[in-house]
Amino acid sequence: MFRRKIVYPIVFKLKNQPVFSILEELENTQWYSREELKKYQWKKFKQILNHSYNHSKYYNNLFKKNKLNPDDIKTLQDISRIPILTKSDFVKNSSDIQIAQKNVSVWRTSGISGSQIMCYKNSIDRAYWYAFKYRYFRWFDINMDDQLLLLWRRVNEASKGHISRVKEIFIDYLLNIKRISPVNIHPEELDRVLSLLCNNSPTFLRGYASAIYSLAKYALQKNKLIYPNPIKVIISTGEMLFHNQRKIINKVFNTPISNEYGANECGLIATECKEGQMHIQDENVLVEIVNEDGFHTVKTGRIILTALNSFATPFIRYEIGDTGSVENIKCECGRCLSVLKSIEGRVFDFIVLPDGRRLSIVGIFVFEILTKLPRELQKIDNFQIIQNSDDELLFKLLSQSKKFSIIKKFIKKEIKRYIGDSVKIEIQQVSKIQPDKNGKQKLLISNINKTNL
Repeated sequence: MFRRKIVYPIVFKLKNQPVFSILEELENTQWYSREELKKYQWKKFKQILNHSYNHSKYYNNLFKKNKLNPDDIKTLQDISRIPILTKSDFVKNSSDIQIAQKNVSVWRTSGISGSQIMCYKNSIDRAYWYAFKYRYFRWFDINMDDQLLLLWRRVNEASKGHISRVKEIFIDYLLNIKRISPVNIHPEELDRVLSLLCNNSPTFLRGYASAIYSLAKYALQKNKLIYPNPIKVIISTGEMLFHNQRKIINKVFNTPISNEYGANECGLIATECKEGQMHIQDENVLVEIVNEDGFHTVKTGRIILTALNSFATPFIRYEIGDTGSVENIKCECGRCLSVLKSIEGRVFDFIVLPDGRRLSIVGIFVFEILTKLPRELQKIDNFQIIQNSDDELLFKLLSQSKKFSIIKKFIKKEIKRYIGDSVKIEIQQVSKIQPDKNGKQKLLISNINKTNL
């Protein structure tokens, strides 16, 4: 209560971030009817469109090049007249896209082939980021000052800086966060996490899907099921959470599990409610689904985002690199926020074949091959695919199955149905899959330069 009533208001005031007023507004808009949400979203879209046209050199030139003016965009159908912004487009033109402002922070993420996406966030951008996060937490009766156990990388694992590390520790203390890095996490550390869950009773747990799953698997092996003082929710973020992983996590923790889908570029995109629906944060992003030719489709397609609250670095019709579909339904939770369906991972998570074809191998492996394994062979806990050349593929499968030779034979046969005989396929049974330096586990590691493909 002290943090909520005293610390947070002071911190947000000092940073000029109107989090509480934005949060109050979002608490109301989530209950809007579908038509009211559309009007609200369109108003915000026009605001960011005019702002970008007037202040961003890139967007001003883009509109003039395509003989467009913001006033020409009158309906959702008109949006397709604005060219899609790819990640490579952003990397090439970032300095012209950014809008010069004071007191901005720099947020980074990984782009295609290891290129880094760097974008600016001003105080209003960051205020919206916090407000959407806190509204999401409230869906599970979590207050902003409730204790969070966070399985997330520490700042000094991504950058070398003692001052940054001290600042992170101080901020974590203020925000009531206990942070444990999933990078190179060992049994002693896992024991400490389980002890914290049992004895300190944090209100909720949030972290990478693979890190939470590793913790659940370890607890199951040690017969340490977390039933006393159950946490209110487990929030999985940063990676795809697969069905078999969810089952194990639920068995160990016996508490609701919620998927969070977001990106540093645009903030929160969609979050899972208590009814299991992935609600798009319609007041934060405008989501379009387009096919390979760039036309709108009601089927599964490429996700195109416009960030409605990103004023320092506008992202208009930005291809985030994922595929999915959208439904407009009224959920049992009572919200009319759009629903994101069938998120199938990164479209940039593809392999390149000798004949030039590009194949979304992660989606095929998860949804077309693993699901066809006979029930008694469905004992693959995790995987990683590595491509070093266009004619070689390595599959690392985390499995304790004694019938791995049968699994291996089945998978190799199924993979060849999709890629043919021109690629050498190696399948390894491993006991551990190492996360990257940020603590995130990559499902596909491709060492082929795809930027110009």
